[in-house]
Amino acid sequence: AIRGKYDLEWEAKDPDNDKLETAIYIKPLQQGDWQRVTSAIGEKKYELDTTKYADGVYCLKFVVSDRPSNPTAALTDEQVVSGITIDNTAPLLEPSLPLQPQQDGGYVLSGSAYDAETPLSAVLWQVKGADQWRAAAPDDGLYDENFEQFTLHTGPLPDDAKQLVVRARDSAGNVTDKAIDLPAQKPAPSQAEESSE
Repeated sequence: AIRGKYDLEWEAKDPDNDKLETAIYIKPLQQGDWQRVTSAIGEKKYELDTTKYADGVYCLKFVVSDRPSNPTAALTDEQVVSGITIDNTAPLLEPSLPLQPQQDGGYVLSGSAYDAETPLSAVLWQVKGADQWRAAAPDDGLYDENFEQFTLHTGPLPDDAKQLVVRARDSAGNVTDKAIDLPAQKPAPSQAEESSE
């Protein structure tokens, strides 16, 4: 999947060393007409702004011609690349509140994440302001579907912790963050926890 501004690169050669013009077209995979994206002479790279197109699966067509050197008898060749997913939309993230206090003084939080175009690649969490992100466990063992359920166990938290931040990331790199307020009264560790320290 691609998002934002994405570099397209291609190779084109002419046995007579003629100047080559490359035209790039795009269309949705299952419908619609080809739309010209750009046309350039001598170029082999183009920055495609995917935000100009709706999320979905597309085809790209590269049409190469020696027209600049042979305006009256130009030869052309083309290549179609199918199945390119454009995804510029962040996933939906739904924590299941409230937080569940645990005997170790931490919390358990479960929830779900969904992305319409690409599979989820991770659900992460941190105490707000911390440098480190930690992984929340996928309930099915692997982040590889568009809909995933997750569970995280914070363990004991710093006394000054006031919020958790949960992040869902899809395979295209889009992220959604949600801040969750921690209860003012932290759960007290159980006697077993205290005696083991």
